[in-house]
Amino acid sequence: MKNGKRFIEEQTGAKAVAYEYKHTIHSFARASQRGIDNDLIQMALCYGQEFFRQGMIFIAVQSHHLPDSIDERMRRRLKNLVVVLGNNARDIVTCFWATNSLKYIKRKGVKLY
Repeated sequence: MKNGKRFIEEQTGAKAVAYEYKHTIHSFARASQRGIDNDLIQMALCYGQEFFRQGMIFIAVQSHHLPDSIDERMRRRLKNLVVVLGNNARDIVTCFWATNSLKYIKRKGVKLY
């Protein structure tokens, strides 16, 4: 595991959300190769849609689910971003962009054989 933990806090009205996550060695390498920084991952965790497949959590970001307060540049960078969390929901396994992310994730089986 990559040393260190990141904490995210999002204030939305009366609701506060806090996430704690760690990069695996694989996810750290893939994120740096693909130009995905920690700000993008934090935004994806806050505003992405969760899917539970194959014992992992796939978080897909779609631009129409983002609030209007996010600027256009960040919206373009977040579009179609997928973050995969491990079974303990704290370890980031990998992250990537997928054009049809929902279709890609929904086609996956529920269990990993």
